[in-house]
Amino acid sequence: NNVTNAQSVAQDMQALQDTGFDAIKVYSKLSADHFAAFNHAAEQSGFPILGHIPQTVDLSEVWGSQLKELAHVEELVKALDREFGGYDRHSTNEFLSFVRQRSEAIAKQLVKHDMAVVSTLDLMQSLVTQKHAIDQALTDAELQYVNPGISESTMPSIRVMGWLPEVNIYRLSHDYPEERLAGNRLYWQAYAQANVILLEAMAEQGVKVLAGTDANVPVMVPGFSLHDELVALTGAGFTASQALYAATRAPADWIKLKTGRIEAGFQADLLLLDGDPLLDINNTREIAAVINNGRWYDRGAIDAMLASVAKANDHSRNHHIDHYH
Repeated sequence: NNVTNAQSVAQDMQALQDTGFDAIKVYSKLSADHFAAFNHAAEQSGFPILGHIPQTVDLSEVWGSQLKELAHVEELVKALDREFGGYDRHSTNEFLSFVRQRSEAIAKQLVKHDMAVVSTLDLMQSLVTQKHAIDQALTDAELQYVNPGISESTMPSIRVMGWLPEVNIYRLSHDYPEERLAGNRLYWQAYAQANVILLEAMAEQGVKVLAGTDANVPVMVPGFSLHDELVALTGAGFTASQALYAATRAPADWIKLKTGRIEAGFQADLLLLDGDPLLDINNTREIAAVINNGRWYDRGAIDAMLASVAKANDHSRNHHIDHYH
């Protein structure tokens, strides 16, 4: 929904709340005046706002606002980039030093104001590969399980979601100057590392981190990408226990759903694994069976479901992807 009149924000929010929505997500292009209007209306109604940090808003204005969940750690990186004055391929080391200097204070503010942050780290770390080696990025992903309408970007409403080389939204253009490739790689490597630095501080300070992947954005395969995210989190200072908590109890508690833990009265959702994820987080992939809302699916049933998804996708596919397997 586009917002054109700051004076109508409170009325518009109330209408959405009355309709049954749980929250409003704000995006990067929101003006400072509109953000202030959303913030005031949320404070008055108790209707939470979440999402992006508008480009017009400084971090000092975020703390204490009604923005109670950031959709990506990346939002903080962007805000720090604005504070820094905009880094480029020549100032990556200086920017990362700046992020390290600010990271602990930012983590403490997140704790103080009880703000949750969705991680989406694996996506940030995939950007370099998608820009410079898209075939490798697609080979690494479980592409056969992605809806072809998304990966091929055949629907006008999802043009921004294209995965394959000819439509990938992150890949560098074919005419990108060769002499600038190394610098571009440095820039995006630093961007991913800035996310890692902030997450390391968040793990240390006990920030409410929620494991998320922006699933269906290239190359984040729904379901599979969450396992990749857990690996990324443990590479960013999280213990295996902290990473698992971020993917189970933390988001369930934040959304106020009765799931995410084994307790009387809670939904019976459980993975049975063939290896201990506390010893190796990759063991979350060693799934022997799934209990979903009390229903049992053994490995055979899971494999059959995956096979049916792949077959259905192949039936509607316009481009062969065999070379990515």
